[in-house]
Amino acid sequence: MEPWDDRGQSIQIGAVLIFAALILLLSLYQATIVPQQNEQVEFDHSRQVQGDLLDLRNAVTSMFGESASRSVSIQLGTTYPSRVLAVNPPPASGSLRTAGTADGSVSFELSNVEAMDEETDDFWGGSVDPYSTGAMVYRPNYNEYGQPPRTVYDSTVLYDNFTFEGSTIARSDQTLVDGSTISLVALNGSIQRSSSGTAAVDVRPVSASSTTVTVTNRDAGPIEIRTATRLPEQRWEELLADQRASEGGNVSDGDDAVRTVPLDAPGYRTLVVELVPGTYELRMAKAGVGTRVTDTSAAYMTDVAADGSTVPEDGSVRLTVEVRDAYNNPVAGVDVTGESTDTAVGTLDAKEVTTGDDGRASFQFETKSVDAATDVPVEFNFTLDPTTPASFDARDPEDVETVVEVQNTQVSGGSGGGGAGYSLEWTDAATVPSPTASAETCPSAPNPCNVTMQSETSEPQIGAPVGFGSNDTSLVRVFRRATATGSDGTAETTVRFERAEGNATLWTQSAGVNATRTVSTPSYESFESGFGKYGVFGTFQGDDPELSTQNANSGSSAVVLRGGDDGGIVTTEYDTTGAEMVVVQYWAQDSGAEANDADTGENEDLVVEYRDAGGNWVEIDRLQALGSANSGQNPTYHRVARIGADAVHGNFSLRFRQVEADSANDEWLIDDPQISVIGEAVGGGTAGGRTPGSGPGGPSGSLAYAGDAEAVDGPDGDATAGGVEFSLANQFGDAVEVQSVTVDYPGANARLNDGVTPNDEPQRTEIYVAGETSDGWVDINGGVDLPNTFDMDADGFDNAGNPETAGGSSFSVYLYEFVDDEGDTLDMSGETITVDVTYSVDGGASQTESYTITVGGGGGGGSDSASQMTYVSGSGGTFWENDGVTFQVTNGGSSAVTVTGVTVNSTSRSQVGQVLEGQTGWYARGQHEVFIDADTDGVLDLDGWPYYDDEGTTELPIDAYRPLTEDATVGTGSTATVDIYQFQNNGGSSVDMSGATVTVTLHFSDGSKATYQVTT
Repeated sequence: MEPWDDRGQSIQIGAVLIFAALILLLSLYQATIVPQQNEQVEFDHSRQVQGDLLDLRNAVTSMFGESASRSVSIQLGTTYPSRVLAVNPPPASGSLRTAGTADGSVSFELSNVEAMDEETDDFWGGSVDPYSTGAMVYRPNYNEYGQPPRTVYDSTVLYDNFTFEGSTIARSDQTLVDGSTISLVALNGSIQRSSSGTAAVDVRPVSASSTTVTVTNRDAGPIEIRTATRLPEQRWEELLADQRASEGGNVSDGDDAVRTVPLDAPGYRTLVVELVPGTYELRMAKAGVGTRVTDTSAAYMTDVAADGSTVPEDGSVRLTVEVRDAYNNPVAGVDVTGESTDTAVGTLDAKEVTTGDDGRASFQFETKSVDAATDVPVEFNFTLDPTTPASFDARDPEDVETVVEVQNTQVSGGSGGGGAGYSLEWTDAATVPSPTASAETCPSAPNPCNVTMQSETSEPQIGAPVGFGSNDTSLVRVFRRATATGSDGTAETTVRFERAEGNATLWTQSAGVNATRTVSTPSYESFESGFGKYGVFGTFQGDDPELSTQNANSGSSAVVLRGGDDGGIVTTEYDTTGAEMVVVQYWAQDSGAEANDADTGENEDLVVEYRDAGGNWVEIDRLQALGSANSGQNPTYHRVARIGADAVHGNFSLRFRQVEADSANDEWLIDDPQISVIGEAVGGGTAGGRTPGSGPGGPSGSLAYAGDAEAVDGPDGDATAGGVEFSLANQFGDAVEVQSVTVDYPGANARLNDGVTPNDEPQRTEIYVAGETSDGWVDINGGVDLPNTFDMDADGFDNAGNPETAGGSSFSVYLYEFVDDEGDTLDMSGETITVDVTYSVDGGASQTESYTITVGGGGGGGSDSASQMTYVSGSGGTFWENDGVTFQVTNGGSSAVTVTGVTVNSTSRSQVGQVLEGQTGWYARGQHEVFIDADTDGVLDLDGWPYYDDEGTTELPIDAYRPLTEDATVGTGSTATVDIYQFQNNGGSSVDMSGATVTVTLHFSDGSKATYQVTT
């Protein structure tokens, strides 16, 4: 080749150009595509961490009544997807810290306020120091997402602070003021966390009982709330707009009623909120985070059941005081001293008593004989500073003075050394006070209702002195303590059952003779921190009943029913056997139809009922729904009912039921329901109904397989036992209606075919369900292949509607007959079938029970795992972005159950094609395709590795069985939570599962399986 020959250079140049192009493309990908994708990752994380911080805010603001810490997980930072050629920056991190908690000027306080209770006002009427508080600030450190917001918790509000733009966006509402309730939570402690991973923040209830204090304005001016804040005044005006007096709230309408003023703390100003003069319920709490959390100490003492007590001579009465901290919450372990000022008349049984967990100290005051009624001051004290004890002063917060009246019950003259010459007894409650035909208005509202009682002499005495009293005025208080008999030898008094649970003794005395009467309040609920002994039943147009602070009779909250149709709340059962009478009282308010609700308010009445000895619900009150849309006001009722012999039996119960509502806006509020018993001591119980907020369903109980399945030869002319008969026990207290039944004979190519005529009888139709109230059947010409779902009022050649049976009774189920595909009868002795029954309780929402039945062997009620595991009614729900589904199952059997596999059979969302999880994490919901929170946790992680570095490459198809990566164990009596994540379409995008129905089968180690229909 000649020196100038360049024929091979074009190939070399081309290769260089191609390589340069690849380098250029990779550079462009690194410089543009990678930052864009990482920015999206960071933006998604920003949205997620806002949800985590909202959970943290809710944990702080809901501290009232909490007794245990609440742990909140916060994803401070994030990581980027792995790349083969391109390079990622370091993982994005974030920091969470407290701000201002160590600065004494960052605080809140109330001004122009006094407590309505005289003893409590010894503290609130004095000089109350400001309460230190602070904020929490989250700051992300992203690599690509420019100018992300700082998220701040401050004075009950979570908001985003865009410092670059100088703007803020509230991510939550405020809870400082809600109607007539003032809620103040101090944030205490120090936290400084910085990470690209997850941080757990424990929120501790330093002082967090459900105690409320009724306060009012001290002078004619407004009450002022003053609190340090970093949030601008304009945002506070927006947040408090619906609390203005012109909008039905209590924030003054003045231009400067919501304002901020300078504060000597960097980044803070003082928010001032003026409230119109009036009465308010004040609740306070102190929440601690991180380190340097300081405890509270005793600040004042108040009278609970002491002042105004009355006691007969030579008798005794219990006096109770309560020690509280500056947040009005009880303090345990405080030594309280007590002293009678007149020991010649009465003495205390102890000089010093230490307060219990409820902050209370109780003393027994024992009296001596007196010649006339005598008032005895009794002094109680605890020492704020033991090193410098002060003399007693009733006006000091740590001192309480109570006055006890000691009554003279003797009369002079008469025979027998001053003896009465007659006996004394309580008049039967059936006569006085006597039952009411229905509930009546309570004239002593908002206090508990007064009840008249009477005692009588054996021989009518005119003008005989009679005294009345109570051994425990915290439970029952006597108002007319001394009187005289009339011409019929009777004397009356007025008593009041206080809002507290327990047993007490009333006494009546005259001239040395006496009689006692046992009284009891087994059930009282203030609804300040939960539902107590009440549960939910029936269905609602809106959500399940919940606690609401929109109004209340006492305290700050009541239960709200949102469109009961027919649904409400119900107590447990109480054994009132031996009592004379049951007294029921309650407060209710028709919060009414909204202004945009066109209904007439005629069909949303509140019905109050009790259960009689026959198990029937008896109506004692019906409050007509009027509503603000029709009446311009919210009708409020204080009611009392006295119930006689029909309420005296072994399973008395009370319920409040809203009927035929057509809108979630048709609301009723219920507060202070109380059950008191005259003549018998009655113990408390556990909650009735289902758990509030657990979704639609019926009262607690189950439709239980009785373990009695038998193979039976039907009237088909052969001698083969091809029919199956068994029973289902209705363990609910209300009627159950069966809507559909699904029958399968797993592992067999089987059909159901009765093969005879006429039909419409047991053993002569494919399925026949006999109930105490009505029967139902489905007959199909020529039979049907299994598995098959029988709609009891729609399927087949002939049917008789849905069968129904009363509470406490049973269904008898007949399946005829099991045949093979050639029509030959199968011998079902010893065989196993599965049956799913969909039913409703008392007209409520549908729910499904699944049974695995071994015919002739008692299957479903013995060792079979599937039969032990029952779905917790109403437990279905969603989590995270509503793309995860959760539900609960309970092991009601006598042995532990092991879950070994799962199948997501179907969903009502047609676009769902798979379940696939791509998170990284450690044994938690949303970190695996399936996570079972049980005695031993179970995991299905389709990468085969249930911990970190989940690549999320293998999906769980719908209607495909998968064995668990790690099995779950559910102990006897335990409840397991099943979390499934993430529901996606076939393209990998998440699907919103709220309101969906998902069918899930759990597979167990003994080879059985149970299918559950989960409604979210």
